[in-house]
Amino acid sequence: MLFYAAIIAAEEEYLDDKFDAEFATYRARTNRILPRLPGLLDTLRPMQFNWHRVLVKDYNQIFLSVLFLAGLVFWDDYVNSGADTLPPLVHALVFVVPWIALYLLVYVLKKTRRLDDNRRQDARFA
Repeated sequence: MLFYAAIIAAEEEYLDDKFDAEFATYRARTNRILPRLPGLLDTLRPMQFNWHRVLVKDYNQIFLSVLFLAGLVFWDDYVNSGADTLPPLVHALVFVVPWIALYLLVYVLKKTRRLDDNRRQDARFA
């Protein structure tokens, strides 16, 4: 909490120096830490979620997070219940092998630029 307080203070000082009265007005109507919920839906309504962008930009984090969480589940079972409760290796591989294959497919598609936004837009107009 101390670090966040220091970061908030430094950022507010910088913004106050840069924007002066405009930032003072913004700070008066905006909560520092917790967002105000009224009006949130009006803010989010015109936005569109872009799955393609998430896949292209964050595929490493998505794939590794899922593998890590699955590993934690197996580790928790092993620590709490012993090796007898773990699934057979074949069952684990049924999950891991396709997941890694999907990761490699996205990796190759991204590196060969087949997932580029410009390429998708060009194909739409062709």
